[in-house]
Amino acid sequence: MISKKAKMASFIAVISLLILILAGTVYYENSITAMAVKENFANEPSIQIKEISSINELSQLNEGWYEVRNGHVLYLEHFDTAIPLYIKINNPPNLNMLFVVDNNGNININGIKNLG
Repeated sequence: MISKKAKMASFIAVISLLILILAGTVYYENSITAMAVKENFANEPSIQIKEISSINELSQLNEGWYEVRNGHVLYLEHFDTAIPLYIKINNPPNLNMLFVVDNNGNININGIKNLG
C-alpha cells in the first residue's frame, strides 16, 4: 500500500504543476505556443506565389471548389472557409469568380455566377 505521505507528496506535485501551467499562460498572454510559431516563421524565407497565365493551367488541382479573388486562387474547404493556395492568375477572364475542378481535372466555370 502507498503511504499517506507518498499520496500527499504526489497530490502536492500535481497541484504545483497545474499552478505553474496557469502562471505560464498568464505570463504569455494566454498563448503558450505563440512564441514558438513566431520563431519558426521568422527563420522561413518569404512565401513564393506561383504565377500562371490562364485558369486552364489549374487542371492539376484536386477535385473541389475554388475561388479567384483579384487573381489569387483560394481553395474552398467549406463555403465559409477559404484557404490560400499562393497561386496568382495573371490574365484571368474575370478577377473574381468561382470554379470547380472535377475528378477528371476538368475545370467548369459555366453557369457559375461571377462575384465581381
